Amino acid sequence: MAKNCPRCGKSVPDDARYCYSCGYYFGSVQVPKQDTPVTISAIANYIPRLLRIGKLILGISIIFAAIAGIVFLSHLIQLNPSGGIIAGSIIGILGLIAYLVSPIFSMFRADLSVNKITILTGLGFYFLIGLSSIIISISTPISFPFGMAGGIVVIVGVILTLISNYVVEGNKLIKVIFQMIGVILIYVYTYNAGRFLVVNYESTLWGVAVILALIPSLISTVSEGELISVDNPMAKGEVGELINNSMLGLGLLIFSIGMILTGSVQVSFPPSPGLLDAVYALSITSGVLAIVGGIIGLILSIFIIIYIMTNRKMPKM
Repeated sequence: MAKNCPRCGKSVPDDARYCYSCGYYFGSVQVPKQDTPVTISAIANYIPRLLRIGKLILGISIIFAAIAGIVFLSHLIQLNPSGGIIAGSIIGILGLIAYLVSPIFSMFRADLSVNKITILTGLGFYFLIGLSSIIISISTPISFPFGMAGGIVVIVGVILTLISNYVVEGNKLIKVIFQMIGVILIYVYTYNAGRFLVVNYESTLWGVAVILALIPSLISTVSEGELISVDNPMAKGEVGELINNSMLGLGLLIFSIGMILTGSVQVSFPPSPGLLDAVYALSITSGVLAIVGGIIGLILSIFIIIYIMTNRKMPKM
């Protein structure tokens, strides 16, 4: 008689206590093979659909928010056509154009990964917006809540992130640390700015989500440096994979909550005197889409976490 391993599916003798392929422990009491519970099977079927719909809605929400920002800066030039305002606003518009196209390269991918072009255009957006903040703060008495200091912070964050991805080669630990510091600096800027603007561009918790996703890389890097001792290589691989998958699921959960919060702020923002109706309408539309996408992402992340805890691996996307 033989039975199948519930983890890897390989056939093993009925009296085996461990799977010869993956090391799964069957326990002292043997139970007959059971079919996958209907609920887990249904969850696995829903995950790819929810992912596709959620990414599409999120991408459209970002596009609407970016267009709102472009219209707002264009209007700012008309209100105050001074050299600093014009230069800063044009740079900001270029950044928003980069941000507008950034989700297009990833919103149709059938997984949780982000295209490199999306990352580069997103970093370009933050760099140009930071530069725009500095120029406008220097050239005009208009007080921006994030101002020159915020612009410098976000530019440093972008540079560190670029260095970690494209310059640092040998030392993985330095690479991960630079990446985490860069993300934190960019996140501090965007979180600060987002509290004062009707035109928001991302989940208010995106930085927390990204840091959680990077933690397994840091743990893996430290482990390779033998700062953490794991006797069983197989257990190390299993534990590392479980931590990585769990952090991705948790990161998606937090990101989705942030999207709901962002959308809620946008739709509840009262009309302001001098704010263009088009900007307000675009921002409200973006906020509604953000809430819908966030709810879908929340359900998706819960399904992914349940699947990971049940099967100890990521579901098929």
